[in-house]
Amino acid sequence: MGANNCCDREAADETAKTSSEVLAVHGDSSNAFDASTSGYREAPPSISEYGGGDLSMEASVVEASPPLGPLPGVESRGKKMWIVTIEKGGSRLGIDVDHNDPSYLLVEGVTGGVVGAYNGDHPAEALQPGDHIVEVNGVRGDSLGMITRCKADDRLTMSVERELFR
Repeated sequence: MGANNCCDREAADETAKTSSEVLAVHGDSSNAFDASTSGYREAPPSISEYGGGDLSMEASVVEASPPLGPLPGVESRGKKMWIVTIEKGGSRLGIDVDHNDPSYLLVEGVTGGVVGAYNGDHPAEALQPGDHIVEVNGVRGDSLGMITRCKADDRLTMSVERELFR
């Protein structure tokens, strides 16, 4: 029917060229054929052009750092998260908290103290009723442990979250 037989090896052999035949027609391999542009491009330099020698790789296993806490002022999934650092200096903290949820301290009110002073100096990061203190000096997920840190430590670094749509 005018079509070549799929088993006609002679016809296939006539059209197939070996790589050495292609190189003989097109020259050495430094000008490789690039079918996407129907032109020639330069082949990348060989290792010997960079001084040759042995290539070696070294690998080592390192432990991952612990997960980072919230970043100051970062908003994520409807929450604003930031870090509050306070020096009590012997003064009272000045917040009322609810610790019924074991994973955070719920700020119920600011009653002055060092938190009131902090709020005056940092209005954009001021603690407000409804805020969640989720970490105090490395203690996270343990509301009673966070209260212990607030009472015992003079310097407090607290991670705070605020629901943006409350």
